[in-house]
Amino acid sequence: MNVTDLAPGDVPVVALGMLVSGLVILAFAGDFIVQAAVSIAKRLRIPDLVVGLTIVAFGTSAPELLVAIRSAMIDEGPLALSAVVGSNIANILLVLGVPAVIAGTACNQPLVRRNYIFMLAVSVLFIILMMIGPIGPREGYLLVGLLAVFIILSIVRARSIDDAAPVAEEAAGPPISGGKTVLYLLLGLVGLPIGAHFTVDGALASSVWLGVSKEAAGLILLALGTSLPELAAATAAALRRESGLIIGSVLGSNIFNILSIVGITAFVAPLAAGPHMLKVDVWIMLAAALLLGPFALQRITISRVAGFFFLALYGAFVYFALTI
Repeated sequence: MNVTDLAPGDVPVVALGMLVSGLVILAFAGDFIVQAAVSIAKRLRIPDLVVGLTIVAFGTSAPELLVAIRSAMIDEGPLALSAVVGSNIANILLVLGVPAVIAGTACNQPLVRRNYIFMLAVSVLFIILMMIGPIGPREGYLLVGLLAVFIILSIVRARSIDDAAPVAEEAAGPPISGGKTVLYLLLGLVGLPIGAHFTVDGALASSVWLGVSKEAAGLILLALGTSLPELAAATAAALRRESGLIIGSVLGSNIFNILSIVGITAFVAPLAAGPHMLKVDVWIMLAAALLLGPFALQRITISRVAGFFFLALYGAFVYFALTI
């Protein structure tokens, strides 16, 4: 069955089932990859700081990367770009908004200001590249090169401050056994492409059933689905009153979304943005980034009131994306 040929009257359970099962597989496969990679790094005695800024960051971006590559391979470049744009919007308005409503989201990490400025600059560059478009291998080299610069500068900067440990907190703990490491690595490597296949095809089929554009499916369905692990982690941190790392992880995720996912996918196939994305969606992404500016630059905690405002904005974005 070709999911892109589904008619609006076809059984919606098939489309939604593929989408949900794909997202679940991606979540587990991504977690397996992270655990295996961290275990290998620890056995090789790679410092936790480097593990946190590279292996964990890449591993948690692996599901989004495979989704983007799958989209590009089936000539759905705009779907890949819309998923990145939608994920960056969701990260700021939703992933920061929910914990703020629960307990406030602290913005006092040592690297917040620098990472925010870098994220804003990368977002502007991303918009420029989409307008010039399509984003191909030449632009891919630029984005991946900037990612390397960001990682190197982050490691150097983090080592120069006393409070560098939180950057690598996800990498804490002893390595898992050798047999489990191999098993997790295999499960992750097999699960990621399978999950990406079901997720992309399910999103395309769901867009037909819902009567929305493929771009809207990427902006909402794919973006929200791949942001659920970050949202769950942020919510759990807020419930434990440990929200200090949330802002840093969101900034890092947005940077990696653009530089690694778009950059690497551009080597697979050129990525061209649709007209609606260039006229509306990218500017919403930029507006969300600018909205975060006063909190990140002044290290002001995102209060409950601000959190409700963020969530209201995200709700309005979802509504207009699905209805217009």
